[in-house]
Amino acid sequence: MVTVLLFALSPAAFRGESGMRPAAYVFGLVMAGNGLLHLVGSVYMRKAMPGVYSAPLILGAALYLLASMP
Repeated sequence: MVTVLLFALSPAAFRGESGMRPAAYVFGLVMAGNGLLHLVGSVYMRKAMPGVYSAPLILGAALYLLASMP
């Protein structure tokens, strides 16, 4: 459901509408937290938790999104 919502909002994001900026910050922070929790959880549990291999990619994409915001 969220994927459909994000896909529907993509034309507004490509146009650079101002209402998309807060949504991008929230999305970037949530995804950065998700990536960090997968990595920290794996270190804490001392084994590879589900999602640990894709977590660096998710974290990198979230940091890129947050850094690219004007």
